[in-house]
Amino acid sequence: MSVVGETLARHLSCFGDLPASDCAAICAVPGDIREVRRLRDVLRSGDRPTAVVVVLSGLLYRYTVGNEGVRQIHSFYLPSEAPCLETLYLDRMDTNLGAVVDSRVGLIPHEALYKIIDERPIARALIWRQTLVQASIFRQWLVRNSKLPAQAALAHFLC
Repeated sequence: MSVVGETLARHLSCFGDLPASDCAAICAVPGDIREVRRLRDVLRSGDRPTAVVVVLSGLLYRYTVGNEGVRQIHSFYLPSEAPCLETLYLDRMDTNLGAVVDSRVGLIPHEALYKIIDERPIARALIWRQTLVQASIFRQWLVRNSKLPAQAALAHFLC
């Protein structure tokens, strides 16, 4: 068993029932563990990721840097979350993924997850569901925060 695979299986279980056999297969996927220092990036815009990131400890955030050099934060990721499952299907990162505090992440090679996706339709559906829920949350942040006064936007962001 891999602590990285176990963490991903636990996360996917939040999105639906994961059969025991699918859970075991995900728990068995190989994963490397990497320490990421505060304010360092795990992935940068333009990168071509070959692994999915799973937050093991700490806090990650997704952000872009505008033309004026201003950092725009789009979302935060807590331990057990998988902030970039979309990299399974997209060739390049269009945002940065960095550590807010010293953090520990797991990296699961895309090839290992492609095998799960090909062989296990329920696990595939939960991966897609997680990605779609994450995209929906991201869209809501953009819509609400662009229309709210500053204090209300901050309150919504924190909640």
